[in-house]
Amino acid sequence: MNSIDIKQIGSWLIDVSEPIAPKHFHEFAFFQLEEKGIVKNAQSVLFYSYIKECQKYFLAHFYACSETSFIEPQILKAYFLKQIYLNKQTIVFILNDYFAIYENEELLFFKPTKQKVTTEQIGNFVEKSLQLKIDLCIEIDEKEKLELKEEFIKNCLTLKKPIFLKNNHYKELKRFAYFSLLATFFVTIIVVYETMYENKKNYKQKVTYYSPKKELISAKIVLFLQNINSFNLEMQTMTISNESVHFFLRHPKKTQLIEFLTLYKGEVKTLNYNEQEKMYELNALFKLS
Repeated sequence: MNSIDIKQIGSWLIDVSEPIAPKHFHEFAFFQLEEKGIVKNAQSVLFYSYIKECQKYFLAHFYACSETSFIEPQILKAYFLKQIYLNKQTIVFILNDYFAIYENEELLFFKPTKQKVTTEQIGNFVEKSLQLKIDLCIEIDEKEKLELKEEFIKNCLTLKKPIFLKNNHYKELKRFAYFSLLATFFVTIIVVYETMYENKKNYKQKVTYYSPKKELISAKIVLFLQNINSFNLEMQTMTISNESVHFFLRHPKKTQLIEFLTLYKGEVKTLNYNEQEKMYELNALFKLS
């Protein structure tokens, strides 16, 4: 089994107003990597947890070279094998170069420490920044750390694993090719329909297409439309040009529009509330390239 050192893991906290819907969380999480400029590949893996007390998501990114890879804070799970009385507590484990928080025997958070910090300093951080009430602090020395690692490896098949997200991009290449063909067909139908309709009468189109380059007639357009449907958004207008999609969407809930925006690096023109129709209206632009 391959152990991933704490120094090989990048981690951060993300403030949210409410939990992200499960069906959109994968896109939300990996979008955060793009925002951080982190290179994604087939080995990219994310550990995440939601800390409800402070309304933050904790994300930790690492590269796993095999299915049996594990991150170092996981070894602390072995501590609970013999300490059953700790099963419903919030515990801070303090090691030489990091500390980790377990809640109800599940890994919740960890943070590397570049210098020697006191138990009091860690406690203040946990209570003020994460708003968690600590039940117990346990210091683990190097000898205990090695013993826990051995115990973890010995019992890894029976221990419950944390939640990990894998980068599905590489698994979606075949589906991407299929959507590309579908997108080409879809756009062709639009162009033919508009040409025929324009011959009959002058009509202001809600969807306009300006001779895009072939490489831009791709899955991005189809997935964009599918996502509009999956978020139950009302599309007023959409204009597709060579380099971008300009769209105008509406929904009664502002959070739906914001969650949708996390899927795209879009430029928000306006986001207003229509008092008369009780709808939030989003006018935005995102690049196809």
